[in-house]
Amino acid sequence: MRASLSIAFATLALAMSLARDAGAQPARQRGPMPPMDPETAALLKQTLADARALAASSLPDRARLGADWKTAWEVPPTSGARVASEDEYWDKVGKNLGFAGMDEAKARRFIDELLAQFSPMAAAQGMTPRDAIQSLFIKVHSDNAPTAMKSVETWENAARTFRVAEQMEGNPDRRKAGPRAVLDVIGEPYKAFTDDQLKEMFVKTASLAQKRTEMTYYLCNNWPGLAAAKTDEELARNGIWLGMIKISLMLADPYKTAEPIDLNKDDAPALQSRLLSAVTEASTRGMAMQRKRLEAQMEAYRARGDNAAAERVQKQLRTEQTSASSLNAKVDMLTYGDNSYAVRITGVSPDTVGMQFGLFSGWVRKGPAMAEVSVGGNMPREQMDIAMKKALDELDAKLDSYDSSMFAKLDVKAGAPTTPAPLTPSVNPPATPPVSPPVSPRAAPPPPVTPPVAPPVAPPLAPPAIDGAITPVPPPGGLPAGLSPAGAEQQQAGRIAPPPPAIDPPELAQGVAAYQTRDFKTAVQQFDQGLRQSPNNPRLLMMRASAKHQQNDLAGALADFRAAAEASPNDPQLRRYWALAELLAGKAKTSYEQAQAAMKLAPGDAEGMLVGAQAAMATNHADEARQLFAAVLRATPQRAQALHAEATNAYNLVSYLEASFQFDTVLELDPNMYQAHYGRAAALAARGKNRNAIAAYQEYLKHDQASSFAMQAQAEIDRLRRLK
Repeated sequence: MRASLSIAFATLALAMSLARDAGAQPARQRGPMPPMDPETAALLKQTLADARALAASSLPDRARLGADWKTAWEVPPTSGARVASEDEYWDKVGKNLGFAGMDEAKARRFIDELLAQFSPMAAAQGMTPRDAIQSLFIKVHSDNAPTAMKSVETWENAARTFRVAEQMEGNPDRRKAGPRAVLDVIGEPYKAFTDDQLKEMFVKTASLAQKRTEMTYYLCNNWPGLAAAKTDEELARNGIWLGMIKISLMLADPYKTAEPIDLNKDDAPALQSRLLSAVTEASTRGMAMQRKRLEAQMEAYRARGDNAAAERVQKQLRTEQTSASSLNAKVDMLTYGDNSYAVRITGVSPDTVGMQFGLFSGWVRKGPAMAEVSVGGNMPREQMDIAMKKALDELDAKLDSYDSSMFAKLDVKAGAPTTPAPLTPSVNPPATPPVSPPVSPRAAPPPPVTPPVAPPVAPPLAPPAIDGAITPVPPPGGLPAGLSPAGAEQQQAGRIAPPPPAIDPPELAQGVAAYQTRDFKTAVQQFDQGLRQSPNNPRLLMMRASAKHQQNDLAGALADFRAAAEASPNDPQLRRYWALAELLAGKAKTSYEQAQAAMKLAPGDAEGMLVGAQAAMATNHADEARQLFAAVLRATPQRAQALHAEATNAYNLVSYLEASFQFDTVLELDPNMYQAHYGRAAALAARGKNRNAIAAYQEYLKHDQASSFAMQAQAEIDRLRRLK
């Protein structure tokens, strides 16, 4: 639109104008940044490439939103949102998207380099190194913060800024101190933190997102009329409205998707009250400053004898009085994914002849996938609600692959277990994590809490000489069957390795070496190079799939496991890996088909039967699943114990979804192995499934009431009950 359509936009624009007038632009704009090193440039380039790919795979298809919705390169040029092409759109997005895929080491190096090059120019403008740290943290925190936190912080910061603006209004001496005053206001929520603490907060926050993307869609009830209108008043007079949906999606480090970022039902009323208070204060103070300027204009018009112009200003002042009384803020919990809610701010725009506006935000999290749906513009509020629900419905369906519903089908109650063997006395109990208070949005996110690991089974046993059926990637220090750094075959009991290609490119061994040091990004790059020479090499495809899986690129791993199996269709191991990858992606039917093929190629293979049992359970072939689980135990009697160790390893690698799946399977193999209830509970809690986690901890406590693990389980139950 050509002018601000909301009090919020006017408020925040005036706040930024104040900062500019005072010479207090954020550090990233005012002070020169360090020169961009090749590593940072490559990271930004990769972030944008990932953003485009993620938008194509995980954001709603515009056509499914409705035939009248348009993208920014499809709207009329006069709408103000127009870009010339899709490439230009992504170029603009890339400049504001921020980093994704930055690990903590890179984030720490980045901020250290910035401080080392803190310029005399910035110091001359009154900025300190702390201001630079603070500005960087605020930027990444805003990029990553959930809607609830972001909404209240934005409005509270606007209110604080206007308090400073009021003090500087008409006071030249105070305006000279404006830059420092605004910087202090921006930093007020963080004044209790030391510089080192702020740096660590930046590092933790900057390393949260593995990938992120965004897309904006527009809807108008009269596109030709919008293109022809000259002013916003003309739009209002003709009843023409323009609305937008912006969807921002982030794939986070799974470890950091735990409770501190979720909004709980019990916290919603307090958040709503806090938000309304901030909205009201910011808007009231902003309009008061605007009123002084309008009154000065009105007096100037009257002095010149232009009474008509003075009357127009007077009318606008009366409109603002009405606008102030119409403001409202509302927070509602929703039922999408693991955590979801809607924040609605409504009112009347004072600057466009009383035009109504709304700022609606929806939030949904499914495991590591977190998405914000922002709906705005001057379309009718009932249309805004419809638009937000449609977007959330579509997004909810798109994000299923990040938190597969298949696990609900596997969550079958086991029979009454008998008393198991006691826990091993030599096991060191886990450190008791601090119990988090009920979560509400706050200025700075709390540090993550390390959950406990599952207690080992008794007696602890080393994994048998078969590769794990649940984890299709090798554990630290190990490789898939049939592959060593030198590329030699390994034939062991239960292992069937793929036939070696005639010539292995040297990148295979180089990639394996990187893989063994857990440098998975370098490993993928080496396998990529090797595949350019040998595009259908099943060993390269299998290893690249494993490296992608270790980076939580489940879609990429699935594609490579599928390609490897198709390149070597008679290899039962690759068929099994493909089946398991489909199962983890929630594609139970395809998994079942491939598991059946793997078992036909290698009858009696225990690992093939295990994946077959899991796929059968997920597709409701319960009798077949029970028969296969029994066959696995006959072939490998200690498979449940080994699988428990693999599940614990997956948990320690923050693969919580896979860990809960593994612990489920342990209980299918041996219902007496009650320790798996503990690990399953911890994995479910880390995924935000609090009620299921409580039930699993309670199941564990039926068999252990006295150990340190029992005390920890009860503490976790108490904590989760406060959060659910």
